[in-house]
Amino acid sequence: MELQQELEDSYLTSELLRQSRRLRVPIPYIRSSDDTESDIWYEGRQTGGRYLTVAGVRSLRQEIRQELKDRHESSSRFLVWITALTGIIGSITGLVAVLLRNG
Repeated sequence: MELQQELEDSYLTSELLRQSRRLRVPIPYIRSSDDTESDIWYEGRQTGGRYLTVAGVRSLRQEIRQELKDRHESSSRFLVWITALTGIIGSITGLVAVLLRNG
């Protein structure tokens, strides 16, 4: 059962690391600056690999969510301006069409 858990943790860790690299989210260090073991990572006894703990998964997911939220907010601000500009252009086009038809 422990091997199965490590394999699941390995998959989850690799997926989160892949996503965080794609989004340029900082990955937590395995060791802190004073060379003590981080509580975000653990070393598997069956495979010897390093995997994120529950706290590490939670922390990295939160960072990824925050980055996605920030990107969404920044693009939505841009979308508001495009929508307004499209409306203005449509209004001007309609006004020009009415003036040319009547005059």
